Amino acid sequence: ATLAFAADPITEFLLHSDRATVSVPDAPALTQSKPALQQKLLDVEVNPKDDAFQLEAPFKGGKVAPETVAARFRDVRGLMLRVCQQPSNQAYFSKTPCIASELTDAQASDSAKASPAEVAEAKARVAQDEMSAVQADNNYQLALLDLSQLIELETPEGFTLSAPAVTLDLIPLTPPDEVYQTALTNKASVKAAQYRLVGAKHSIRIAQSDFYPQLSLGGSLGTRYYSTIDRNFSQQLRDNFSKYVGFSLSVPLFNRFATRNRVRTARLQQENYSLQLDNTKKVLYKEIQQAWYTALASESKYTSSSTAANASMESFKLMSEKYDNGKANAVEYNEAKQNLMKAQSDELQAKYEYLFRTKILDFY
Repeated sequence: ATLAFAADPITEFLLHSDRATVSVPDAPALTQSKPALQQKLLDVEVNPKDDAFQLEAPFKGGKVAPETVAARFRDVRGLMLRVCQQPSNQAYFSKTPCIASELTDAQASDSAKASPAEVAEAKARVAQDEMSAVQADNNYQLALLDLSQLIELETPEGFTLSAPAVTLDLIPLTPPDEVYQTALTNKASVKAAQYRLVGAKHSIRIAQSDFYPQLSLGGSLGTRYYSTIDRNFSQQLRDNFSKYVGFSLSVPLFNRFATRNRVRTARLQQENYSLQLDNTKKVLYKEIQQAWYTALASESKYTSSSTAANASMESFKLMSEKYDNGKANAVEYNEAKQNLMKAQSDELQAKYEYLFRTKILDFY
């Protein structure tokens, strides 16, 4: 779509200028009216060496595309603002308003309306973003449901998670050797392996006891009652009362090496439990080292992702300004927005990964 220019000063400036610099009268000429000032601002002189502003080929004809007019309208306004802000012109514009400050995008609205294709593309992007937001919310609700079921809540209603601080205080990680020494006294698997080893030592001593003689002391007390005897119950208990005390000595001579085999089996069991304890300690130290280096890597990842997110934010701000001033199109703006969202998503993932990895170290 193309259209013809209206006869206004901005359009005339676009039509009849390829490279331009604007000069204003000296400071003493402060009595000129506003129309005269506008005429002076639009009174240009060609300067081939000035690269501050250059019109493209479509402006050299009588008709241009609406989007191009809107972009170049912003360029003209920016040029005029720079003229007003030149140090040599400050004395003049300190008492006379700058015309460029009164120019708005509305002056180019008639010739800068977006095409139907651009409007449809923008609506499609909005709809896609809304769909992504709904999908993310559904995933969040399902994750809350899974978590509530894992901790066996009756209902997930009212179950929420507290978000961590926006910025994390990165404290130095405890060295792995110190974490290992603390884990040796607290880890349940190490404690269990130690108790099994102690029990194996007692099993050896129990098996060795069969090598020694055994002296036994025994005794008994008893009485009887007979219904056929013509005596009463209490008298029979007294008459039939008996007592016994005895000692027995058992000396092992030969039992087909049964005791020796039991002792050897107990010692093998002790060696096995000792190896299990060493292996448990090695596995524990390996896990702590892996957890520590993973936490260190997640800390570096969070730091770099935060830097990347800040840089993407600055880049997006610059791209937004360029888009507002017509220096960038919708595709470039959307690409910058997508890069910012990806950088922020990477930062959030790195943040939660760092929190998770540090909590694993705290577990040990």
